[in-house]
Amino acid sequence: MKKINSVELSDITVRFQHLKNKNILVYGTGINAKLLIEALQGFHIAGILDKIRYEGYIQDIPIITWDEVTKDTAEVIIIASNVKNFREIFLRIRHYGEIFNMDIYNFSGQNLSDIYYYADYTYEEMQCLNASKQELFNQIDAYDAISFDLFDTLVMRTVLEPTDIFDIVERKIKKYGMNIHHFKKKRRTAELNAKGADIFGIYKELQKIINVSDDELSLIMKEELSCEKACIIPRYDMVEALNYAIEKGKMVSIISNMYLVHDMMQDILDNIGIKQYNHLLISCEYGKGKSEGLFEVYREQIGSNTKCLHIGDDYFEDILAAQKNGMAAFYINSSLELLKMSKIRKLLLNAHGFENRLMIGLIVSKLFNNPFVLYNTNGYVPVSSVQVFAGVFIAPIVYSYMMKLLEYVCNNSYDGIIFPARDGYIFFNLYEKYRKNNSKLPESYYLTISRKIALAISQYNKNDVAVTTEKYIKTGWDINFWKQIMYFYSDNMDGILKESEKKRQLYSDYIKSIKIDFKKNYLFCELNSCGTTHYAINKLFHNPLFGFYLSGTPTMPELRQFVTYLYPTGWIYNIISRTDMLEAVLSSPKPSVGGINDNGNIFYEQEERTQNEINMMIDMHKYIEEFIEEYENICEGLKLIDLSLSNNLLALVDGIKLSGDMESFGKRNSIETMTLKNKSIMRKI
Repeated sequence: MKKINSVELSDITVRFQHLKNKNILVYGTGINAKLLIEALQGFHIAGILDKIRYEGYIQDIPIITWDEVTKDTAEVIIIASNVKNFREIFLRIRHYGEIFNMDIYNFSGQNLSDIYYYADYTYEEMQCLNASKQELFNQIDAYDAISFDLFDTLVMRTVLEPTDIFDIVERKIKKYGMNIHHFKKKRRTAELNAKGADIFGIYKELQKIINVSDDELSLIMKEELSCEKACIIPRYDMVEALNYAIEKGKMVSIISNMYLVHDMMQDILDNIGIKQYNHLLISCEYGKGKSEGLFEVYREQIGSNTKCLHIGDDYFEDILAAQKNGMAAFYINSSLELLKMSKIRKLLLNAHGFENRLMIGLIVSKLFNNPFVLYNTNGYVPVSSVQVFAGVFIAPIVYSYMMKLLEYVCNNSYDGIIFPARDGYIFFNLYEKYRKNNSKLPESYYLTISRKIALAISQYNKNDVAVTTEKYIKTGWDINFWKQIMYFYSDNMDGILKESEKKRQLYSDYIKSIKIDFKKNYLFCELNSCGTTHYAINKLFHNPLFGFYLSGTPTMPELRQFVTYLYPTGWIYNIISRTDMLEAVLSSPKPSVGGINDNGNIFYEQEERTQNEINMMIDMHKYIEEFIEEYENICEGLKLIDLSLSNNLLALVDGIKLSGDMESFGKRNSIETMTLKNKSIMRKI
């Protein structure tokens, strides 16, 4: 009787009868997977997933990648592995289960989603978060020879998954006229066929698969090496540990399971400033990995009686394999594992699709470069750097808005794009950068305006004045609104109407002075707005002034048909709940506009931000632009990231802990230059 481990195939068939009418994905390609497929004859198995194999067939069922999975592909995943690997695989793929709303079972018929939970880490794993950098240094002091794993320990990639490099290569080689569809699959198959060979052996196998010339093959390899080099960064605290070991006179080695040969690896390490070490051992040059005898080679080189400490992120290849060879071992969490253990772990629920993974990979490289970042934090991610906060949590929103705006502008016909102060400041600057590279984009205008000016110029009749005054009365503030807040000379009906007409004419003259023509068609770009300024300006134009908003809902029915929103109404909670934070970052260095005087000069409110706060905001703008540039430079032809990713990042702010400069930022109520009382009044009206 055939069995998977101790479970008979006939029992497996019975245990999964309730899934007979479901679409199923099998995870694994080994003997257990083949037996499971045999047990499930008559079931609908849509495909096979695997960590190692990306293409091929098993019993006529295709092996696919996560990139090919959609919410319609399957309702269930069944893991076909050894029992000891159930939990490891579940923790690796559970975010995909949530993304596609699929239950994850083992071959025994247990729903692992009911057994393992999102924060289900063992005591030993969680203890790794309680190990400090100083403890690592203390361990280094106690041994004569210190060896470091390389990838995810001493260095890391700025992509979420190592094979994302191959997706980048596929896009890069198009400039040579090579369109190799599913290059990642073919490159992975070549690596498997090469059976542990170096990069040259892998590319010999690849040439058999993709049928290219020697010159073309050389160009592809060149691009892969270039991409690897560009995406590898040091884990700075671990490099500090390496340098500490050198300073203490330890014998320092780097040991890696990798297919890049010595000169290539040395070039990559030199490029990121890692130059001091005694030995560099690479599996492809010895024909064996760390768990297959590479540690034995290492022990022979340094002397079998030398007290050794190995530091690495892989429990099997680094920790157990080192211990098996008589070495002490110190476990370091990879950046991905740190993300999974943190309060912002749900970021992974957006990790589907190439662009999303690239963005998340970049974010992870900023937040979890330091393997000790979660030390004594209970999972909250400490953020002290203005650069990190602006790049990680704000830049993706700005990028999403700009990409959608550019797409919208290219698909419609406008004579110009209007960015109102102050929220439009950074968007105006970014638009001008894109416009320099695309002459077809219409001209842009930065419009100095505020809610106050909008109200001041939009009192056309007694009803307008009455409605505005009534809204003020409902705020409950005992202030002379028209004189003290709006800076009108009069607070009686006729006087207000007369002043409003004059201000309207003066402000119209200002608009004309910046070369906006009221007879032409423009797009009005807002952040998060109910449409106050848009409504006021719209009345000055001959044609409808269309709007493109990040989020919000215009309260004026006249506007609704003319406004397009980046985020649908149902998604705007995160945006609305973070309005003050967004306004604090996405503002201009100048104070809020107070009004326009009798000479037609625009004047500003008193600045209530400190110079330090203004400087911090300016720095954030710079870092937002740098983050966007870094992302766009990964490769050409990137599509838009999912809007849910940039939106959800705002919700994940609850999972961080601000410190340093960012702590003072988090305590600020708002960057509005009016008093909080005036701010509240203007928002409500």
